[in-house]
Amino acid sequence: MAVFPRMGYHGATVRDLASAGGITVPTLYYYHGDKQRILFDLLRLGLRELLDRAAQARASVAPDVDAELDRMVEVAVLHVVHRRQLATIESETRFLEPHNRAEYLAMRSQFDDQFLEIIERGVDEGLFRLSYPREACRAILGMIHSVAMWYQPAGSLSPPEVAHRHVRAARRIVGASLVDDGRSAGGSGSSWGPPA
Repeated sequence: MAVFPRMGYHGATVRDLASAGGITVPTLYYYHGDKQRILFDLLRLGLRELLDRAAQARASVAPDVDAELDRMVEVAVLHVVHRRQLATIESETRFLEPHNRAEYLAMRSQFDDQFLEIIERGVDEGLFRLSYPREACRAILGMIHSVAMWYQPAGSLSPPEVAHRHVRAARRIVGASLVDDGRSAGGSGSSWGPPA
């Protein structure tokens, strides 16, 4: 997690990875496979955590599109903030071999499709006012992904503040009400914390 964000996939050597893990190169190959496998496993680890947290977030609110959108944005932003190294590695997906890339993108679509489903349901219910749900979904996901590029733990915004601002921005994108009713980030009672 530390090496790929710092050096990039092609810049990192197997020796760099082994050294960061405090193991020998043969040990790395024996237990973890090659560099491609390590990249794939890290990407999958981050995505599985995000999918698990998204499922918990959606289960914690009534089936209401406003609340679900808020919680999905919140949990995604907090994932990027707390698991920044894993989120940064997302940009290395272009280096996955075709079969690994296809498997990863299929998993990734599970998360993206949840956002799209919420947005489309909000449009159908007349709560979200927009003409292009798929493009709105892409805009929200892109906005969330960009947090990994600029967020600094020592910066002026706390993780809940970053999440709250992104919830409000997402609600603007979909044309939803901006009434702050305590369900948005910072007021939702989210128990998100970095994994141990």
